[in-house]
Amino acid sequence: MSTAIWPPIASTHLAKEEEDSLAKELEWLLESLQDTLKSLKDGLDEVATLMTPSETGSTLVLSTHRSESVKGFVTRLGTRITKGDIKLRLATLPPPRGMTSYPLTISNEPDAPALVLDQLSSVRALLNACLDVVDASTWAGDIKNPNFIAGQLRLLDVNLQQAKAALKGGTESQQLPWYKNVVDENTFTPPLPPNVSFHLCISDAALVLELRTLELQTAGHAEAQSSFSILGFALGASRPQNHDEVDEIFTWKGQDAKVKEKIRVESSDPILMMALAKLISLERTIALARRGLDTNQSGVFDPRSRQLEAPPDPMAPALLTAVDSTDHVHIIIGSNPLAGARCSRSIEVGAKPKLIAAEDALLHYSISKRIELGEVEWVKGALKDEMLTTLGREEVDGVVDAVFVTLPVKNPLRTHISNLCRRLRIPVNITDSHSLSTFTILSTHCDGPLQIGITTSGKGCKLSSRIKREIAASLPQNLGLAVERLGSLRKKFIEEDNKLTHALEDDLDGEDEDLAQPATFNQLIRPEDVEAARDRRMRWLAQICEYWPLKRLASITDADIDTILNSYRTSATSAGQLAPTATGLDARIASRRGRIILAGSGPGSPDLLTLATLNAIKAADVILADKLVPAPVLDLIPRRTPVHIARKFPGNAEAAQDELLEMGIKAVSQGQTVLRLKQGDPFLYGRGGEEVRWFRAKGVEPLVLPGVTSSLAAPLFAGIPVTMRDVADQLLVCTGTGRKGALPAMPEYVSTRTVVLLMALHRLPQLVAGLTGQTVEGIEMPKNEHPWPADTPCTIVERASCRDQRVIRSTLQHVCAAVEELGSRPPGLLVLGRACGALKEWDGRWVVEEGFEGVEDIGGLGISELEEMRDAV
Repeated sequence: MSTAIWPPIASTHLAKEEEDSLAKELEWLLESLQDTLKSLKDGLDEVATLMTPSETGSTLVLSTHRSESVKGFVTRLGTRITKGDIKLRLATLPPPRGMTSYPLTISNEPDAPALVLDQLSSVRALLNACLDVVDASTWAGDIKNPNFIAGQLRLLDVNLQQAKAALKGGTESQQLPWYKNVVDENTFTPPLPPNVSFHLCISDAALVLELRTLELQTAGHAEAQSSFSILGFALGASRPQNHDEVDEIFTWKGQDAKVKEKIRVESSDPILMMALAKLISLERTIALARRGLDTNQSGVFDPRSRQLEAPPDPMAPALLTAVDSTDHVHIIIGSNPLAGARCSRSIEVGAKPKLIAAEDALLHYSISKRIELGEVEWVKGALKDEMLTTLGREEVDGVVDAVFVTLPVKNPLRTHISNLCRRLRIPVNITDSHSLSTFTILSTHCDGPLQIGITTSGKGCKLSSRIKREIAASLPQNLGLAVERLGSLRKKFIEEDNKLTHALEDDLDGEDEDLAQPATFNQLIRPEDVEAARDRRMRWLAQICEYWPLKRLASITDADIDTILNSYRTSATSAGQLAPTATGLDARIASRRGRIILAGSGPGSPDLLTLATLNAIKAADVILADKLVPAPVLDLIPRRTPVHIARKFPGNAEAAQDELLEMGIKAVSQGQTVLRLKQGDPFLYGRGGEEVRWFRAKGVEPLVLPGVTSSLAAPLFAGIPVTMRDVADQLLVCTGTGRKGALPAMPEYVSTRTVVLLMALHRLPQLVAGLTGQTVEGIEMPKNEHPWPADTPCTIVERASCRDQRVIRSTLQHVCAAVEELGSRPPGLLVLGRACGALKEWDGRWVVEEGFEGVEDIGGLGISELEEMRDAV
């Protein structure tokens, strides 16, 4: 394809127009780069501010993982460590007499040597140099000269790369090795022991502390150590520590030294992490600016040489598959905790992991345990290329099935292994490197045959774990069991089709789970043949899987499977039978099985019902209620629902309880949903635990719904904070009625204790006598070695949260007289302790407060609205 210009233009004129156009483009580009330089200056100022000493500094915790070897903290102020207190428990550094650890405290004396981080000093110097370059580019140089601007951008790029490198670990010029970077012993109080190396550095925006205990070498010392090492071990001396410097000799303070023990601790510094992130962003901005200006190798700008690079294509989605790894050979390279996790995962999926690590490698304890059990094979030594084609299964000519690399990020073997595996077409996963890996490991939720995998394609591994947990939490329980049962149903469908068509169709896996439903999904079934049977089976299964709620599927039982199968058989003999609907067949199944719900109705007000209990009231076929459930709650029950109130009275409580439970189990056996409605919370003096046991013995597992307990709600509505600083720091809830009417053990007096006594008002005089250490004629009183003072504040709360709520405030000395004079209004409870007078004060022997209006005023679902709901139901 060619382009022509009409009318024709002379070549000289065309060349001039082209040069003018390029000149205008260059002028526009240089002007826009001034805005870029201003933006760079703002970004550099932000990073410089982060690196500037603040008033408080950054306090970082230093602690070894799973051990007490190092515990403490340091405070970084700019480029210096100004504070620090570290406790050491090292095998080769005995603590001072009378102490369990060796203290290292950074001295705060004015003349103490400073502990400076050279890498951070280098970063600050490079940032200042970058700011100088930007200022020179803006004010001192020729901003219209492309060669000058290109040179300034190149200088900025070099300085920023060096600053970023310093925060990531530093070059040799920025960071001296530990044996050359010796910390002054007087930096610490008391001074640092002469055989201890204290080395601080920065790696990946984290503060790294390396502690070494040294063995200084003298003439003849090495030979003596070799001669007596066996004898030393026999006499109980500690064995040499296993680390990567165990056999090396270093020059330390002018002497040869060996490292006896080495400890490395990292602590991420949030401020340095922010600084590193900003530097990476600034580096990207400079790269884009340089690409736009595009200088050639000689540094001379040539607009014709600039090529516009297309934006990278968005990453294509990965192909997610489920691989049967039974008896596969997985190679794990490394010996760290992550290698242990890879071994465990391989074993879980039925693979045979083989660990490749050096013979003297310090193995993680989980790996050592699995090697002892024979679950992991340890191939000692370094990785050799031929291992990937010789350690595998015989049936695949020795080629391994997958490779997992857990080596550190800076290890050059990672790239070599990746290239080798790609060439051999072996799947490889390399830690923290999506580009070097050919597959990623999903964050997996497993529930029997159900597996759900999440991947962020290497962008956010921690986020994938969070997403997995959120998805798993939203799924109903036992969904994996439902998958198992539906698989069984699928096989039974095929068996039924084989009986009818006499066609053996054994291909159970021929139906792809991922295919969309065909257009004939809901058409009538044709006369039976092999294809029609398969089509019909697919529609039945699809109706169940697509339309039934997941909660309903999760609760499917063997009896449900039989019902579905019987319906399938019936439809098989009738041409034109449609597949089961979500409501039709499910209704037939639900009609055969009932359930029991045990729910608390709260202290009294319908506003304090939980939404779950309200839904249970509306959905129940039968309601069995305690006699203390208040009338406003009972009024919410739909008129069509039968209600049975427990006929409990003195001397008949046990018989009435048994009668109510028998009614419940009978209704459940008839396929009905039974709501056992109790006051307060079922498991707090509500006999809820006993009823759960009773129903379990009958083969029914109740669903228990909590309720707002009156032991907490009643004091609250009476203005009593059951716990309050400087008033009450503990709460005791107990009953005033023991088994078969006996007096319970009396709670002892504790000045900071709040006691709530339920079921107490009908025998208030005996309880008060027991609490205050008095006796009652003719009644055996339980001992109370720490009686309550008679002037202890107490409060009676009756019919809490109901419209006729009554609160009587008094003391233990006068409360019985108050109730005798005012009468009782059950149900009620007794609260005693200093908390009763924390927010309320009264004069006289007692004071009475009538009525309750607290909940309806908040604009929520008040009693009148609930009554309207009842009428609607």
